[in-house]
Amino acid sequence: MTFNNVTYPDNLVLKYPVGAGKTHGVKDWHLEAPFRCFWTDGDGLEQNYVVEPGLVTDLASIPWFVQGLPGHQKAGRNVRPSIVHDDMYVKRGALTVSKEWTIWARRDVDRLFYHGLRSEGQSWIVANDMYLAVRLGGR
Repeated sequence: MTFNNVTYPDNLVLKYPVGAGKTHGVKDWHLEAPFRCFWTDGDGLEQNYVVEPGLVTDLASIPWFVQGLPGHQKAGRNVRPSIVHDDMYVKRGALTVSKEWTIWARRDVDRLFYHGLRSEGQSWIVANDMYLAVRLGGR
């Protein structure tokens, strides 16, 4: 699967509820509004994925001992691709422009994550590090 020109046209609306952490552990942030991801596939067709409100996320799932490295923070450029990645790992599917349900291979979800990081301005080194991390440790 090819992912060209990945964009996130919506503002990311997240809420950290009172008492969070006690209920969900480290996954404390709640998505409050739909969040879309668009890209162009290898045939030049625009594709999209919508994360519906209600997703509970820890933003970018980066271990504490790596967060001191440049570009490896839970927030910033990593958040928008991470929100889509988290949701796709949960659902493993996407509603495409043609209105057909598509089951995603984990490899393709991780590749969209990589290209999303690059589109958000992450260096290829950081995007590659994060891609390898989800390939090795994602579930």
